[in-house]
Amino acid sequence: METHKNNHRNITLSTKATVIDKIELKEIAQRNNLTLSEFIYSLITVFKHQFENIGKDSHEVERLKKEIQLKDKALNKAQINLENADYKVKLEMERADKASHKYDECRYQLKEALARETDLKINNEELVKENSRLFKTVASLTNYNNSDNYKKAGIGLAGVIGASYGFMRLLK
Repeated sequence: METHKNNHRNITLSTKATVIDKIELKEIAQRNNLTLSEFIYSLITVFKHQFENIGKDSHEVERLKKEIQLKDKALNKAQINLENADYKVKLEMERADKASHKYDECRYQLKEALARETDLKINNEELVKENSRLFKTVASLTNYNNSDNYKKAGIGLAGVIGASYGFMRLLK
């Protein structure tokens, strides 16, 4: 087997392109001080071993994509946790509102009970004063009834009643 030691470029390879593609490639070649043939040959030479990777992502891009997926998962999990936390806070706020409302209601009932108690104390004091006044009146009447004049009047009254009874019997 004989190895080819001929490194001369004497074989033509061709491709089909649009007019716009040819103009763009020619402009790029001129900016790099190359002929169109040399530029296309450079492109083919540079990418001939990477043809299977054309259109595919590099290892770095793949790694970054996986990293983005992991971060997206973490973000979704964080959003779910945030929604759960918001829901728990909402429930706790509702519970606190109910407790606060119940507390306010109990305070209102306590104030009403204290107001009624105050009214009852005032009424009780008035009744104690009235009772004391009536007690004094009864005591003065008792003293009056126990006096000698009442006894004399009572004896006199009994005598008058007895005499009237006797007089009535006589008339019969």
